[in-house]
Order: sequence, then C-alpha cells, then structure tokens
Amino acid sequence: MNDADIVKLLIDRDEAAIGELVKKYGKDCRAIAAGILGSESDAEECVNDMLMRVWNSVPPAKPDNLGAYVHKAARNIAINRFKAQRRKKHIPPDKIVPLEEAENVGVTDIDPTDKEAVAALIAAYLREAGEEKRGMFVARYFHGLGEAEIARKSGMAEGTVSSTLSRMRKGLNEYLKAEGIEI
Repeated sequence: MNDADIVKLLIDRDEAAIGELVKKYGKDCRAIAAGILGSESDAEECVNDMLMRVWNSVPPAKPDNLGAYVHKAARNIAINRFKAQRRKKHIPPDKIVPLEEAENVGVTDIDPTDKEAVAALIAAYLREAGEEKRGMFVARYFHGLGEAEIARKSGMAEGTVSSTLSRMRKGLNEYLKAEGIEI
C-alpha cells in the first residue's frame, strides 16, 4: 500500500491505517527511538505514541511525505521522552516537595539561618505573581516539568510559557536583590 492510500485511510478514520503504518514504518520508527533512548521497551512505547499522534493529526494534516511525517513524529516523541528521563534523573523524587512544605527551597550558598528567610521571600514573590504564573513556576522548577509539557497541560503556547518563566526568573532575582539577597 502506498502513502497516499494510507493517508486516505487515516482521513476516512479507517483503523486499518494503523496496521499499514506499523507494517511500513514501524521498524524504522522503533530504530529511530531506540537510537535516541537506548531501550527497546521505551522505543516500542514511542512507536505506539507516534501511531496515536499520527491518528489524531491526520486529518486535519495531509502530509505530502508520510514517511518523513511519521519519522519526525517518532523522533520528536523519543527526544521528549529522553529529556523527561534526564530531568527525572536530575531531580530525585524525594527532593520534590510542595512549595508550602519547602524549608530551604534548594538554596545552598546562603547561611543556614538565612535559608528560611529566603524561602519566605520566594514564597511571597510567588504569591504576588498570581495563581497561573505560580503554577507554571512550581511545575517547572520544583516538579521538573518541561516547558512543552506545561504548555500542553495549561493550554498555552510553549513560547508564552517560556517567556513567562523567563520574566518570572528575572523578577524573582530583582525582588531578592531588593531585599538584599544575592543568588
């Protein structure tokens, strides 16, 4: 079956398209994902995610080059999974706590007696920022979520999330400097 036939099946919402995608592109997509992730089981999950992404995106998309479209989807899914795995390695689960329970907010270069004061200042800054911005900040810097994931969950554009977080970091730095704290 050629690509145009598979795209037609997808547009017609015929589930046979999934089988045809697996037959034609499954092995290549699995190899792409395994090369990025280094794990066959993770690669298999990426292929499944790719199938779902293609199913949900065609229509409205009508790719001229289905192979490139499918391979790019598999590659992007694998890269996002790789980044998520790296973030999880950098932030141990036992270190992730809700902001309200954070005692020292990860500040290590400050005198231990000042850590509580810094934590209180950060909490005050975040309270002033508003619920939506505070939620983004906590999701990114305390829970380790990526900007793309925050954007997806909040329904915002990734660029909006990125610029909001950038402004918040600068604002927090200025706020702390005004209070006499250099970090």
